[in-house]
Parts: sequence; C-alpha cells; structure tokens
Amino acid sequence: MINAFGNYIGFGAQEANAFNTPFFSSYIDGNYQVVKFSYVSGSTNPDNGIGNFYLGESKQIEYLIIGGGAAGGFNGVGLNPGAGGGAGQLLSGSFQYLANQRFNFVVGAGAIGPITASQGLNRGNSGADSLLSGTSATGLINFVALGGGGGGAFARNGGSPPPNSTGCSGGNGGSGGGGGWSGYDNFAVASHPGSGSIPGGNNGGSGSVVPAGFYGGSGGGGGATTTGSAAFNIAGTFYGGSGGSGSFSSISGSARYYAGGGAGNGYNYPSTQNSGNGGVGGGGIANENAEDQTGSGGGTAANGGTGTIIIRWNINQPNLY
Repeated sequence: MINAFGNYIGFGAQEANAFNTPFFSSYIDGNYQVVKFSYVSGSTNPDNGIGNFYLGESKQIEYLIIGGGAAGGFNGVGLNPGAGGGAGQLLSGSFQYLANQRFNFVVGAGAIGPITASQGLNRGNSGADSLLSGTSATGLINFVALGGGGGGAFARNGGSPPPNSTGCSGGNGGSGGGGGWSGYDNFAVASHPGSGSIPGGNNGGSGSVVPAGFYGGSGGGGGATTTGSAAFNIAGTFYGGSGGSGSFSSISGSARYYAGGGAGNGYNYPSTQNSGNGGVGGGGIANENAEDQTGSGGGTAANGGTGTIIIRWNINQPNLY
C-alpha cells in the first residue's frame, strides 16, 4: 500500500507509478523506476521533506543527495556588496537494498535571505542538511549531505551596526560561502571564504579588502565541483566573484547540473554594482534566488535553493537476494 502522507511509502512490482504529490514524485524512465523526494518552500505540511520508504524487492539503488543551498550575504542599506551562498553538499553512489527495510529521508530546506535593512551586515544563513539512512545489505548507512555555508557580508567602520569581522567571512558547509568585502573609513578586517566539504563540496571565493575606499567586491559561493571565484577589479572597477560550478547528473532521466554556488557582488561608489555569475547548476546572481531542488547557493541577499534526494533502480533486473 502507498500512504505518502502517513510517512510510509511502499513500492512493489505492481506499484511503478503509484503516487505524485508536492513532496514525492515517482515515474518510469526507460528501465528505471525513479523517485524524487522534495522540500517545498513555504509549505506548512508536517510531511514536508520528511518521511520513510520501503521497497518490496531487493535492488541495487542509485542515489543523489544534495543539502539545502545557503543564502547570500547582505549589506542592509542601498546596494548589496555581499558574497554568494555556498551550495549544499552533493553525494552520489549506490548501495544494495534489502527487501522491506525501512529507510528514512530528510530533504534540506534552502536558506532564507535577509529581508529588511535591520538585518543588515549579516552573513547569509546556512542551508539545511539532507539525509538518507537505513539498513542495507552491507549494514547500516547514514548519508548526510551538509547544507551550504552562508555568504559573507560587508564589514566596515563607522555607522551602525559596528564592524562585523565574523559576518564578513563566508560560512562553512557543504560548499563554503564567499568572503565578503571589508573596508571603508580606513578600516578593514580579514575576510575569509568559507570552507567546503569533501566529497561534493568546495570552498567559497575571497572578497576584497579595501581599507580606504567606498568600493569593493565579494566572492562567489562554492559549488559541487569547483571553488567560488574571488572578487576582482579592472582599472579600479570592482566585480563580484562567480559561484562555483555544480555537478552533472542524469539520475532523474533528464541530464542537468546541480549544486552551483551563488554569485558575489561588486560595489563602486556611488551607485554601480557588478555581480558575478551564478554557478552552473542553479546558483543565483546578486539579488536572485537559487533554483529550488538543486541545492544551489543564492546570490547576494537572496535565498538558497532547496535540496533534493533522488533514487532509482532497474525494474528489469532480478532481485539481488
């Protein structure tokens, strides 16, 4: 029986396309049964992104697990020179599933970016972890794909709030957030990009440190396959770093990239901003949300994308046991 909202999701030989809801989708792709587990942004349903599943047969299961993407850093006033958010960690592989063993899953939410100026000078929020756990033919498994690290903010002297050396650096996570821009009024603090996790994650890019100038740039968030790029300047004009690239997968039946980093932003007084590019795989540019169900990082001041868990098995292969 299938009971998607009762948390138990069963699959047997005759249950190939048994359900489709906002949180679960199931379909046949050639020789494969594909199942996607999703987190739906804004939903208050208690089953949002959380549940259990079991199969009635012993199969070789392929999986793709991606943590939630992080939000970009936020300046809080005027234009936003904050850094890009890091992508969620991307894990992929396969395991031998034993018939009727219950597996638990949690799909990580994407981080929500700051909304008002009162939340200014903040590092972006980190994405939530995704996990898949249960008993396989070789024993207990517990796959945890970490959420991305938040993008660093702008640290400066004078005004309110005071200098923020912690918020200036990118957060650690699945992939690290970019480092923020530090400077203004002859003041600067160290700006470090966030660190990513191995496998399936990379560091963010560095921000600029400009002690005496109302201009600078922030780094891009890390992606699944490459680091975020550093901020840079050309002839005195500052540009934000681009998000790191995501990883390619066709497990869903559609070939695409996942887990790209968010873009950092450059600021040039009095009103010019130059965003980097969002990392291939769904990363956002400055002030643009990342793509949901990719685990990608949000651009400056924007939301990270929700994570995803996708599994599939060959319906034509005999049972393993």
